[in-house]
Amino acid sequence: MKPIVLLKKKPGFPFPDISDNAYAGIMLPYTPLHCLLMEEGPEVLVMTSANTSGAPICRDDQDARKELTGLCDLILSHNRLIRLRADDTVMDFFEGQPYMIRRSRGYAPLPVMTGEEMTGE
Repeated sequence: MKPIVLLKKKPGFPFPDISDNAYAGIMLPYTPLHCLLMEEGPEVLVMTSANTSGAPICRDDQDARKELTGLCDLILSHNRLIRLRADDTVMDFFEGQPYMIRRSRGYAPLPVMTGEEMTGE
């Protein structure tokens, strides 16, 4: 899993500014589908988890059409329903070190320390 990393927008940021947020969430492809899209599609994709801010992630195509009409140009569909809604992990940097803002898919729950890790042996 690769988290979404918040990076400060610089002058000349090449994407439409749809919010007053000074940061953009950037992610690298981490699934075979992401890699195929990046190989065959445009150089950059602007993607959403299929929800508007604060709303739950859509579970099926009908929900996505209702929720996202006017928000996006295309919807990538699949014949499988989403059973467990899970956002991506979001990270920022604080004092030059990665800082987790939202721990989710691939990073939740918190790691459990066992054996040598606990005792330091």
